[in-house]
Amino acid sequence: MGVSFGVMVVLLSGMVSEHLYSQRIRQDSFSVEKLATGIAPLYQSAAADSLTEELNEAAGELGGRLLLLDVNGKVQLDTYATLNGARVQTPEVLSVLMEGQSAAYGVHSLGEDHAEAPASGVAGSQVAYCAALVMGTRGPLGALLYVSSTDEMVASLEQFQMRALTVLGGTALVVLI
Repeated sequence: MGVSFGVMVVLLSGMVSEHLYSQRIRQDSFSVEKLATGIAPLYQSAAADSLTEELNEAAGELGGRLLLLDVNGKVQLDTYATLNGARVQTPEVLSVLMEGQSAAYGVHSLGEDHAEAPASGVAGSQVAYCAALVMGTRGPLGALLYVSSTDEMVASLEQFQMRALTVLGGTALVVLI
C-alpha cells in the first residue's frame, strides 16, 4: 500500500511540475513576444533613450534581465549593462535568429557553458531563457532575450512534493492502523 501511495505522489508531482513549467513557458513567451513587437519601431528608428527606458521598465516588471540583440546575435542593449557588444549564442537565440522561429524557450543550469554569460547577475542556480524575434517593416531586426531565475518555481515544487508525501504518508498510516 505504501508503494502505491509513493507512486501516486511521484505521478502527481510530475503532473504539477509539467503544468507549472508549461504555464511559465506560456507566460514568459507571451510577455517577451509582446514586448518584442512593441519595441520593434523604437529599435528600427534607433530611438536609444526610449528603447533603454522601455526595456529597463519591462525588465523590472518581469523580474529578470533583457538583452536586445542584432541579427548576428550581438548585444545592442543589456538591462544589466554588462554584455553590450558581446555575442550571445544560446540555443534559444540561435533558434530565433537562424531557424526563423518566432520564439524559443529553455531552462539551463548555470554550470552549462552556454548559459553562464547571459545569466550572470541573475540570482539562482537555474535560469530560463526566452527569446523572441524582433521584426521590422523590412524583415528581422534581431532578437529579444529574457533571462530569469527558475529557483523559486523549483523550490515551490519541492515544497509541494514534501507536503504531498506527508499527507499521503499520514493517510497510508491511518489506513494501515
